[in-house]
Amino acid sequence: MADTAILVNATPGSTLYAQVRNGTGQVWNGAAFENYNAGNWNDYDIALTEQGSCGIFVGTFPAGIADGSYTVAVFQQAGGSPAAGDLCLGLQGAPWEDGEFSSAIGVGPAIIGACATATGFSTHDAAAVATAILATPANKLATDGDGYVTAENMRGTDDANTTEPPSAASIATAVWGAGTRTLTSAANITAGIAQAVWEYTTRLLSAFAFNTSNSTLEARLTTERAALLDHLDADVSSRSDFDASEDTVAVANTADCKADVSALANIQAVTDTLADTVEDDGEGTYRFTAGALAEAPAPSDATIAKQDAILAVLTALNNVSAGAVATAVLETAVDGTVTLAQAAAFARAFAAAKVVVASTDPLVLNYRNAADTATLFAITLPSAGGRTVS
Repeated sequence: MADTAILVNATPGSTLYAQVRNGTGQVWNGAAFENYNAGNWNDYDIALTEQGSCGIFVGTFPAGIADGSYTVAVFQQAGGSPAAGDLCLGLQGAPWEDGEFSSAIGVGPAIIGACATATGFSTHDAAAVATAILATPANKLATDGDGYVTAENMRGTDDANTTEPPSAASIATAVWGAGTRTLTSAANITAGIAQAVWEYTTRLLSAFAFNTSNSTLEARLTTERAALLDHLDADVSSRSDFDASEDTVAVANTADCKADVSALANIQAVTDTLADTVEDDGEGTYRFTAGALAEAPAPSDATIAKQDAILAVLTALNNVSAGAVATAVLETAVDGTVTLAQAAAFARAFAAAKVVVASTDPLVLNYRNAADTATLFAITLPSAGGRTVS
């Protein structure tokens, strides 16, 4: 039977996997050896399965690897999948020949221990190290029957303080009771200072942050504003008295609350005429009075014939096409007998500078249409001066 097993002794319940490297440090990626690439870490792992819960993990050396000497590295997986930061538990050389580990060299299956011991490192286990620590110095830490350290002789001297420490309240009382105190930071007493200031019976404010001179205040204090300052010397109670039961305010000085109601008289003059114009029909609906209707147009002014004539005109307007409207607009004379359409053509010819010199003495300039098939207008410039357009 081929000897291909990778055996690992580790903590039961661990999640382990292996990697194979050749003599140049390249890593087996499942198909070939390649230069190490952290991004391909998941391609390098060889699964190791624990046998029951005994702490023995078994994997299979890849059969596709050619004969040679290789190194098997075992990692303890920390997360949900293999990652470049996983802890390496150990390394083991693995001579490989004819699809199995080479027995000719005297090497069996690759066995990797959980804690490899290297030259120069301590061989003591954790219990031995703890015993050595507790044994020295002479005043060692006291332990109970289960080996746990007890709170005795913690300072290692005979002058250990066993007095109960003072409470936070007693420390605060001592600080505030001291005759002289030096505060190195006021970051935590700002709120207390503000509260003490505003709760003090008499306060004197010696400065404001206002940057306004007396001249500025005097310039803003107009005669009208100064007159209003006389109202500031009265108590609020003398101004009004709110009656919560009636939801009203009784004003002591009604002169202060007068409003300009002159505009209301004009409104009232108009609304008073409505009494002669509308009336209640007895069912809550208002209608024009007989007197108001007497001023309406006479029935003879709104005959059926006149209404039909109006409708006929409107109907005719509805039947006019957009083209007809456009034609009528373009055929409208805008300058003597020149229509809007002609004026637009003249302007286009002049702007496009499509001009032909018909004569030089006098100078005659013919402005042509866009197709150059007709002269739209001509400008004559005699040498004696003047200009004519035809």
